[in-house]
This record gives sequence, structure tokens and C-alpha cells, in this order.
Amino acid sequence: MTTVPPSSPSRLDALTAPTARRAHRLLVAKAIREFTHERLFAPVRGARVDDAGRHAYTLTLGGVRWTFTARALPLEHLGVDPDSVCRAGDPDAVAVDRFVLDAAEVLGLAGEALDVYLEELASTFAARCHTLAGERPSAADLVDADYTAVEAAMSEGHPGFVATNGRIGWGATEYAMFAPEGGRALHPVWLAFPSELGGRWTWPKTASAGAAVPAPPPPITEAVAGLWAERAAALDVDPEAYTLIPVHPWQWEHRIQVAFAPDLAAGRLVHVGEDPDAFTAMQAVRTLFNASDPHAPQLKTALSVQNMGFVRGLSPAYMSVTPAINAVVADLVDSDPLLARWGFGVLREYASAGYTGDAFHAVGSKGPHTKMLAALWRESPLPRLTEGERVMTMAALLHRDGEGRSVAGALVERSGLTAAQWLHGVVTAYVTPLVHLAAAYSTVFMPHGENIVLRLREGRVTGAFLKDIGEEVVVGADGVPLTEQTRRIRIDLTDEDLSLSFFTDMLDGVLRHLADVMDADALLPAEEFYAVVGRALAEYTALGLADVERLGLDAEDFAHSCLNRLQLRNATQMVDLTDPSGSLLYAGRLANPVAAPLRRALAELRQDTAA
Repeated sequence: MTTVPPSSPSRLDALTAPTARRAHRLLVAKAIREFTHERLFAPVRGARVDDAGRHAYTLTLGGVRWTFTARALPLEHLGVDPDSVCRAGDPDAVAVDRFVLDAAEVLGLAGEALDVYLEELASTFAARCHTLAGERPSAADLVDADYTAVEAAMSEGHPGFVATNGRIGWGATEYAMFAPEGGRALHPVWLAFPSELGGRWTWPKTASAGAAVPAPPPPITEAVAGLWAERAAALDVDPEAYTLIPVHPWQWEHRIQVAFAPDLAAGRLVHVGEDPDAFTAMQAVRTLFNASDPHAPQLKTALSVQNMGFVRGLSPAYMSVTPAINAVVADLVDSDPLLARWGFGVLREYASAGYTGDAFHAVGSKGPHTKMLAALWRESPLPRLTEGERVMTMAALLHRDGEGRSVAGALVERSGLTAAQWLHGVVTAYVTPLVHLAAAYSTVFMPHGENIVLRLREGRVTGAFLKDIGEEVVVGADGVPLTEQTRRIRIDLTDEDLSLSFFTDMLDGVLRHLADVMDADALLPAEEFYAVVGRALAEYTALGLADVERLGLDAEDFAHSCLNRLQLRNATQMVDLTDPSGSLLYAGRLANPVAAPLRRALAELRQDTAA
């Protein structure tokens, strides 16, 4: 039985009545907020109840009356007060599973789909209880915490999805061992296979990163190479004829030793041993950070658990071109002086490996069985920092500690800036570079909070790194030249497609939630928040260096893409990975809160220039 540290209680110990009540309220408040935002619910607004702008609301689901108070913000966002929620007039009857059962007909859930969704939701609830019950760092502590300590402190998961921490396939002990919020050390298992039964792919020799960007370290550490040398000698095989691949300990125990038993028995797969370095899980649970050597590369490994709409495997076919795709993107980013000025860079996925000698590949399977044994190496952000800088996942800007204090508020306080000045720094580091890449190069990514690593100095945001490049980047027809090897990322993108990278992923997916945090904490009213965003976009537009106006960032509205609708439709396969854009679901159009302030600021800037 694994012993869980006192600061990280077991799941059973965390399931106390007080903790459960709090977790239920937080999740129901989030469900009301997000399902209303996606126009699945239409709560009836009543009288104003306080000077903070809250109103009373009523929502009838399955004949049951739910009531709550909330602040109505732009983008049809309700800042719901968790403590105000009642079911049928009873505050003690608030439970997220009961809420979903009341709402099942409205949500279109029945039968197996309802069962699967409830299971993911129950696991999300258990994870929330776990983070509420343990001793967690305060928001002020996180300002000075190291990279992995911040990762382990995150508690909510994706801000938009309600069932966000399913991790179906893990037991309670495995959750304690492998979830990032547990903060426990783990040791990847290393395997080797004859190189003709798969491959390892590395950064192309022709890639020429900018002089300011250090070369990535070798994928295989000396310690792992030594382990393999000893094992190869014992087997009397040529170590150079084999490829080494890291495996998540859970994957080794539950998938590889079972589904790949014939390969192990035949020597097509060779068990090398555990990595002597200690790693910790990141918020993206299949990504591992080297805690023994923080400057060493991160490992992203296949992990066949179901989480937030997908089984989290890795495809050897995709891995085979990942370093080449990263070379294209890194060369583009590193050669642009504007991006350097904004402190923007990418964390390069510079090596990958995958095994294809198994029976599943032999029969041409396209399902999750061919995504069980692959990995990539991603550089750590730490060697890229300047003196006095630190890094933090951008997801932390939406985090509140156990006392309800926000990390965003703590960073503003540390920075010595006004909230508007601090926010302008966030937008300049995060939004402006990605808008520039879309406008100037027709290149877009998946820039949600977990995929952005912020660079900070004394609470001020000084830049950002983007990660998850190989599987997420898309280049339009008029974008950068691509080789035959990398052409799978080329897609015909309309101007509206490019603009939705801003509207859907950044404005609605991240900034909407940060606006709620800053408004609730009386740091910056939501209208002023979006005025700052509009001002930063106007400053970029006024540079006149790219055709940013084709993106229509000052449009009155934009297509309302809905994440939870995807998960409610199919919780195990949200989108068709061969046609992700064709799988999206929309609910009309949303009013654009930055349109007017962007136009106003741009007119002022142009008037100043003319004068």
C-alpha cells in the first residue's frame, strides 16, 4: 500500500462531509456558469442583491428549482457565487451528480452517455475533494514557488469543461501516485527495441535556431545510456542497433506488460529499467518534468487513461514528424524580431520515438491500441530564462487558494503595477504574439492556459513560451513553406478560421475567466479589462506590419464554439482527430467585448501619429 504524504490525503480521507459540500458547490457553480455560457441553460434573472452587481437567478431543471446569485459579465459569463446555490430551497441538497440528473434531459444525456459522463464527473469531484482537503500553498506562496510546485497546486483543471479531471482507468492509489496535484516523484520505465521495429526521430540537421536559443540537450541521459549499456552487454546485443523509449510507470504496469506481452517474450521489446532521475507529473498528466535535473528535457509519454474526452495515447505516426514540425515553427518564431521583443518563444519538441513492431500495427489498426507506446522529448523552459526570471503555467492566473485568494491578485500586488498595467503585460506576452503569427504567417496553435508558460519577474509578465506544438499547430495555404514530411499541418484556413484562434481559444477560453477573477477581486471591472485587451490589439494593429485587419478582431460578434457540448455528445471521443474543425459545435454568435475599445484605441493612436 502506497503511503500518501500528510499534505496530500488519500481519496477516502478527503471525502469528508465539509470537504464534499464545498466541492459540490464549486462544481455546481461552474456547471451553471459554463452550461449557461454555452446556451444550454437560460436562468431567469431577478432583483439585484448587493453593491457588487450580483443578481438573484432561478433555473428550473427537470421540474426542480435551483437558485443562485451571480454577476453578469461580457461574453454571457455568469460569475456564480458558490455559497448562494440552493436546490429546491435547500442549501444542503446541492450536489453535482444530482444537478446533472436534474439537467439530464436539457443536456441531452441518457443511457450509457449519462453513465460515462457521471463517472467522469464523480472522478472530477473526488479530485476536487482531494485538493480541498490537503494543505495547499497560498496564492502569495505561489508567486515565489518553483515551476513544478505551481503545477502541483492547480486544483480546477480546464476552466471551461465541467467534467475535467476524469482520468478513468486510475484507481485511488494510482491517483495519489501519478496525479500532478499529489506532487509525488515517479520514475519512468525505459524499454529498448530493434530500431527497424519503430524509430527515433530528432531535430533536423538543417534547423538553425536563433543564436539566443540554446541547443537542446541530448535526449538520452548518461545514466539511462549506462543502464542500457549494461543490459545490452548482458543480452549480448549491439546497443546501437536499438532505440530507447521512456514509458509512464502506469502504462508499463497496465498496458505494456499485458498487451505487449508477446513482444516482451520474443525480445522485440527489452525492459531496461527505471530511470534513476525522479520526475513529477505536470498538469498535462502524461508529461513528466525531471525534478532531479530541472534543465533536462520533459518527457511526454503515452498514457492510456480516458480524460476529458480522449484516451491520452500518443501515435508513433504523429511522433515521426513531430521534431520536423517543431523545427519549422521554431525557425519561424526565432527569426521574427517582434516575437523576440515580446519575449515569446516555443518549447521545442526536438526528439520522439515510437514502437510499431506489435500486432496492432501489423493489422493496420487505427484505434487507441496503436497509440500505447510512443514518446517525445520537450525542452525545459528553465535554460531559456534570464537572470531573475521564473516561470509559471498561465493556468495559475485563474487559480484561487483554499482561502479564495487569487494568484492573479497576488501577482498584481507583487508587481507594484496597477491592475490595468499588469494585465497589459499579460496580453502583450500572450495574445499579441499569437495574433501576429496568425496575421503575418497564417499559423495558429492551441493556446489554452496549460499550453502557455509565462515568464515572470517580480510578479510582472515578461514573456511566454508556447508548448504542445507538433500535435496542435496548423498552417494556412499562404503560410510558411512546408516539406513533404511536414505537410500534414497545412490546412486551408479562411480569415474567420484564423480569427477564431483569438476569439475561441484566447478571448473566450482564457481571458473570459481571467476577467471574472479580476472583476470579482475588485482589481479591474470587466469592462475595463476588455478595454485593456482592445488597447493592446490596437497597438499591434497600428504597427502596420501585418494584415491584422483581415482577422476582423473588431467584429461585433463571432461564432460561439462550445466545448462542453462536444463532451456531452461523446465523452470518450469528443472530436474526429482526422477532421477536428469539422467536429466542432456552435451555439450562434457571441458579442465581442473588445470590438468598441479596439476601434476607439486604434483611432486615438492613428490620430496621435498624424499629429
